[in-house]
Amino acid sequence: MTVSESPSTSVSLASTLMVVDVSSSVLAEWELATGAALTGMTIQCAHFLAGRYVLLHGKKAEDIVQAPTWSELEAALRTELEHLERHVTAGDDDSYETSYALLNGSRILYGIETRNVVISKRAAGVWATEHLPDLWHGAIHAAGRIYDGEEVPEDIDVLRAATAPFFAMVRERLA
Repeated sequence: MTVSESPSTSVSLASTLMVVDVSSSVLAEWELATGAALTGMTIQCAHFLAGRYVLLHGKKAEDIVQAPTWSELEAALRTELEHLERHVTAGDDDSYETSYALLNGSRILYGIETRNVVISKRAAGVWATEHLPDLWHGAIHAAGRIYDGEEVPEDIDVLRAATAPFFAMVRERLA
């Protein structure tokens, strides 16, 4: 498969490359072709080491992936938050993208609070409703509905109002 035939999402490509060979020229070719660097590899490594992958062939991820340090994971969480904040600054308000961002912000909070980054966005949203003040629950529930394709008309307005303050709260906790 050539880079032009590769999946368009960095997570899918990152997962594929990690299992195949991160140091291969495919990574450099993909970055040159798209103008984008792969992000999240540190967090992907944690997911691999927790067994969150399907081995199709070859060595197990545990045999080839090094465990990231907490400082590397914190840096990766900061990078992920910066990515999400750029979408807010740009005024992106697509309902699915906004729900993804809010749930991913919940996942960042979970990582900060538990020092464990291995959790799905959906599970992080559930965790957030159990651990964050009621102030955030409406937005987290709206994000979950949108993410599940069960959006109600007021959900996007709830997310628009909550997203920037939510990320500010995440930024404060990550500091």
